[in-house]
Amino acid sequence: MAIANGQWQTSDCSFPKSFVCEVAIPQPSRPQCPPGYTYYQTWNYCYKYVTTNYNYADAQQNCINDGGDLVSIHSQDEEKFIDTLINNATSAPWGNDVHGVWIGFHNPSGQLWQWTDDTPVTYVNWRTDGNYPHNYSNTHCAYRVVKGNSQCNSIPCWDNYEDCVAEKWPYVCKQDPSCY
Repeated sequence: MAIANGQWQTSDCSFPKSFVCEVAIPQPSRPQCPPGYTYYQTWNYCYKYVTTNYNYADAQQNCINDGGDLVSIHSQDEEKFIDTLINNATSAPWGNDVHGVWIGFHNPSGQLWQWTDDTPVTYVNWRTDGNYPHNYSNTHCAYRVVKGNSQCNSIPCWDNYEDCVAEKWPYVCKQDPSCY
């Protein structure tokens, strides 16, 4: 092909020429989650609600051992998806009292709340009936109030009143999907 005008032309085959190769483009991979996790396309993450009760540190370690972290929540939409996971669980481990589910929001230094997965804090949903978050001893971790609290409006809200070491609750893990 002539570079000047883009038209095909004949030439001597004994001289070296440039060439173009055609390559098949692989099909895009589909995100997949490990067993027990649910993929949420809007946020491109895998989520797992664990109904076994653990304290905060053990719940976080279990999520790390599973390849993720305690869940970070970045929008009301993502929080509603997590509600669906919790509500669809076959057995709720709580009764009619205020109970929670551990999330990955914590305050390890006593000064700044952050996510355990180091993602930016772009959304919070603290209770509206007081000075939240609290600054009590051993309350450096947050949980989602899922039952028994009228101060959460239409969706569960967050609290940090309970002892992170002594209290044992279910939790939600979050991790990146694998592509196959």
